[in-house]
Amino acid sequence: IKSPKKNNHAGTTWIIGTVVVAVLTFAGIFTTSTASRSGSLSTLAGKGTIVLADFDNRTGDKVFDGTLRQGLLVELEQSPVLSLLPERRVYRTLGLMKQATSTPLSHDVAMGICQRTGSTLMVEGYVDRIGRTYILALRGFSCEDGKLIGAEQAKVDGREKVLDGLGK
Repeated sequence: IKSPKKNNHAGTTWIIGTVVVAVLTFAGIFTTSTASRSGSLSTLAGKGTIVLADFDNRTGDKVFDGTLRQGLLVELEQSPVLSLLPERRVYRTLGLMKQATSTPLSHDVAMGICQRTGSTLMVEGYVDRIGRTYILALRGFSCEDGKLIGAEQAKVDGREKVLDGLGK
């Protein structure tokens, strides 16, 4: 006989897994559509780096805390074309900025890291919820001048449909 606590854990694990897969799909959509709109990502090939900011979890649902950034981090690290600024370099740069390594990578902090390391692109994202609709968004900014390079957004009806919505 399974206890209710184990069932809740299994449900949470399924949701986290779905969100991670959805983010990976979303990252593929973002990099493909951004690359088609501009040559910005093609300039990263072999020479530029990306700084990944923390996702802003606007849902209040703790299942999204850290999960989305980690999923996107894994996806970007697997790209043969894109280069992510290594986490150890992020931490070292935070130290040079007189910030703790636990400092949240907000837009301003991530942009500061981006500029100090001579990186090319800073990517940030958020997840929000309006009723049963979840909104995932990614935005990429030039480290050189801070200008928005590209943005993508996906909306789905319910957590369990995040993957389906992003796949479309």
